[in-house]
Amino acid sequence: MIETEQPSPVVTFIRNSMENKKNLLFNYEQSLARQLAGRIIDKPAPDIWMIFIPILFVFHIWKVRQYSHAVNAFVENHLTSRRRALEIAFEALQNGNPPTIDLLVEKAGDIPSSAKPLYRKWLSLLVDHYTGLLVASGESHQELKRDCYRDKDSYLQFCHALNESEKAFNAALLPVIEGDQQDIHCILDRINENIAALRFREVEEIFGSAD
Repeated sequence: MIETEQPSPVVTFIRNSMENKKNLLFNYEQSLARQLAGRIIDKPAPDIWMIFIPILFVFHIWKVRQYSHAVNAFVENHLTSRRRALEIAFEALQNGNPPTIDLLVEKAGDIPSSAKPLYRKWLSLLVDHYTGLLVASGESHQELKRDCYRDKDSYLQFCHALNESEKAFNAALLPVIEGDQQDIHCILDRINENIAALRFREVEEIFGSAD
């Protein structure tokens, strides 16, 4: 019987620690996506008198369920590339290999060729970001980011670069998105503005309002 070599306790500890950090980071991204959805998608609110008319209140509940479905769909879509980037960063560190950004681009499917370099740039920023956080020290996503970026200016610079890269990629997709272009531009502007606002708030929470 051939005995398989078991990883050392140190290796096991490092793997478990990195797995915990990966979960912390994804949970934060999930929370951020839900906050963003709450700012983008309007939640239906019933008039007070509706609770006295059962059929109308049932209709309101149905609309709330539609809202919940829309939020979940938005969150899932928002997280797709981020989840993949985090997984690629994690696997690269585990295997000691460079992250395969091209594989992530291929998974995006048939996006316009003009958008692919922008998508690759955005993914590269995300993978570098997650890689730095996965090897940082900390017990929360705030501590990981504080250890990775060290100061407020460095993290602000990264957030600005990520915002601009994501904005450029989304803009490159606009011509192939079906629907009223004015409405699509309006929605995209709201998303861009609120992502930037949420990230700036996070910077303030992690590093404080003053250096």
